[in-house]
Amino acid sequence: MELLCQYTNRIPGPLNDSNPVFLIKNIPPEAVCLVMIAKNPDTEKFHWVVYNIPVTDVIERNFQKGINAVNDFGRHGFFPPQSNDVDSRLLFTLFALDDVLNIGGGKGGNDILKAVNGHICAHAIAECRFESDSLNFGSIIENVEIPAGLHD
Repeated sequence: MELLCQYTNRIPGPLNDSNPVFLIKNIPPEAVCLVMIAKNPDTEKFHWVVYNIPVTDVIERNFQKGINAVNDFGRHGFFPPQSNDVDSRLLFTLFALDDVLNIGGGKGGNDILKAVNGHICAHAIAECRFESDSLNFGSIIENVEIPAGLHD
C-alpha cells in the first residue's frame, strides 16, 4: 500500500485545521476499512486519529468520513502543529483492516492502536514537515516498520 500526502497551505499565521489530502494506492482487496493516525514522533502526541474509514483511494481536505477519536489536544479531528511548533513533522500512518473496529466512543490514539492489532492487512506511512506558515509536501517513507511508540 502507498500513501501520498498532498497539502498546500500558504496562508500566513497559524495553520488552519484542514487535514492534508492523501492519495492511497494498492489497497489490498481484503480491506474492509481504513484507519489514519497522525503522530508527531518528536513530541509523541497524536494530532489526528480517525477509524472505520470506508475504503477509498482519496482522503480529502476537511475529511468527515469514519469516526474521529480524541487527539492529544482534547479535540476530535485533525489538529495541525501550531505556529510555535515550527519545523515539526507528523507521521501519517494508514492501516487497511480486515474488519471494522467495534469500540465505544471517547477513545484516543493508543486505544485505536491496540484495537487494530490482529486486523492489519497492510499499512503505509507518509512524513509531512511543517514550517512556520506552511506544510511542505512530505517525503514518502516506504517499506518501513511501524515506528516504535506508534504501536505500543
